[in-house]
Amino acid sequence: MKQVLKTSYIFLFILSSFYFFSPVAIPFNTLNGILFIFLFPVLLYYLPVSFLLKKHTPIDKGVYLILLSVFLSVFGSLIIWNQPLVGTLARILLMFVYAFYFFLRREEQDIITLERMIIVIGVLSAITQFISIYVFPSVLFSGADFYNEGRGFIRILPGGGGFVFLGFFLSLYKIIKEHSKVHILFIIIFSVSIVATLTRLYLAACALLVFIYTFKYTTIWMKILFISLLLVIGYSLLQTEFVQILLEVTNSEIGSHATEYVRFDAARYFLVEFPPNLLARIIGSGVDSSGIYNLKIQYLMDQYGYYIADIGFLGLYVKYGLLAIIGYIIIYYTTIFKTGNRYDYAKYYLYFILINGFTNHATFHRDFLASLAIVFYIINFEYLRKQENDQYSPNLQEKTEY
Repeated sequence: MKQVLKTSYIFLFILSSFYFFSPVAIPFNTLNGILFIFLFPVLLYYLPVSFLLKKHTPIDKGVYLILLSVFLSVFGSLIIWNQPLVGTLARILLMFVYAFYFFLRREEQDIITLERMIIVIGVLSAITQFISIYVFPSVLFSGADFYNEGRGFIRILPGGGGFVFLGFFLSLYKIIKEHSKVHILFIIIFSVSIVATLTRLYLAACALLVFIYTFKYTTIWMKILFISLLLVIGYSLLQTEFVQILLEVTNSEIGSHATEYVRFDAARYFLVEFPPNLLARIIGSGVDSSGIYNLKIQYLMDQYGYYIADIGFLGLYVKYGLLAIIGYIIIYYTTIFKTGNRYDYAKYYLYFILINGFTNHATFHRDFLASLAIVFYIINFEYLRKQENDQYSPNLQEKTEY
């Protein structure tokens, strides 16, 4: 019974972290209140108790720094921008989803259950995206929150989309390493969902990482088959209208000079001109909810097309300061250099986030936070497993020598 309750709590917590795909029939304040109910035990018990761990891993320290940066950024919005506390706390609540990592850590959640949830939630996310595309221009889920017809086609991103990408890499891992046939169906669903986002960097990052992963773990004949399929699929996609439009838009945005690309201008502005003082450069400006801070952000978006969400990790820095960036550096260093290959899909998901981290808001957007907390837990699990193996392997070697 206890296990059923815990599994149910995890599942509902994840759904609440991106507002249950944000159905338009339910007010935002209600969804935010539900999230607070699920976050309450994590913040009241599991986060404080985590400080009592006998030994803190690098992943623990990285997540601590991210959470500390979120807490300090509240003072940034209060002191620097004179923003009301209540509105700030309501908007910043989402970022404490990172603390879900310590719930999983304390409960020592098994990986198999988490993998099943990743697939189920990823499929649900894809389904809501497909429904949103089908009923467009009607809107059922505001969580599928990017509607853009300016490029010549409809573009809808799935609510809870982090689980679509995580499920994609998990399915690839299961197919290649465990020869799972059922995951072929799942990877098809996730692939269709990813293509349906019509987002250039998403498509490029997934293609690159699939290419690397497949070449790393398959036989020569599978490599040849994969290259052949990739060429056929690539050629077919190049003939489609939306890819031609994407190429035209890319050329028109970037032009002949990289400095004319609006994202570069936005990054330069938010780094150089936006922070009003040294304190903002250290602890960040926090989230914008009302007052002059919110008005300035809206003005920059409307007048110049400058979006903090479009500058990736730099946006994380602008909002939450240096500690958040240091936290992520620690996590990535541990992932790349201190872990084994047992749960490769988690590592490749973080690589995907890194590739998109220059133009994407994944590190501070509701659709990705719960999936990141789960991946941090899996990476930490693998880190501890590798540390244990490294500790005992010299003893085993000594015994074999006598």
